[in-house]
Amino acid sequence: MAAALPLTKLLALLIKTLSKPLSKSLKTSAASHPSLSHSLNLLGQASHQITARLNIWSSGFKVKNIGRLNDDKALQKGSDIFGETIVLSVASGVVIFEYQSSAAKAKAKEEAKMREMEAVDVELQTKIRVLQKRVDVLERRQLRILGTVKVDEDEVRQEIIQEKSKLITKPLEKK
Repeated sequence: MAAALPLTKLLALLIKTLSKPLSKSLKTSAASHPSLSHSLNLLGQASHQITARLNIWSSGFKVKNIGRLNDDKALQKGSDIFGETIVLSVASGVVIFEYQSSAAKAKAKEEAKMREMEAVDVELQTKIRVLQKRVDVLERRQLRILGTVKVDEDEVRQEIIQEKSKLITKPLEKK
C-alpha cells in the first residue's frame, strides 16, 4: 500500500516558508511604529553590548567600555533579532505541533493494541470457561459410568454368589 501524502508535513513546511516574508513585513512595521521602534533600538543596543563583550572576552582582554551603536544600526539589529525570533517561534510551534501529533498517534496506536489484547484476553477467558465446563461434564459422566459399573459389578457378584449357592446346594447333574 502506498504511503499517504503527508499533508500535515507539507502544511508545516508551507507555514515555515511563509514565516520569513511575514517576519520581514512585521519587522518593517515594527520599525516604523514609535514605541516598538524604541524597544527594537534598545534590543539592538543590548545585543551589540553582549556580542562585543563576548568577542573581547574570548580574545582574552578585559572589557572597559563599549560604545553605543548609532540609532539606525541599533534599530536594524533589533529588527533583525525581532524577525528571527518570529521565524524561530513559528518553526518551534510547528515542531511542537508535529511532536504532539505523533505522540497522539502513538498513544492511539498503543490504546488500540491494548484494546485488542483485552479482547483476546476476554476471548481466551471465555474459551477457558467453556473448556472447564466441558471437563466438568465429562467428569460427571465418568463418575456416573463408574457408579453404574460398580452397581453392575455388585449385581454380578450377587448373581455369582447365588449361582455358587445353587451349586453348593444342588450337586452337579451328569450329562
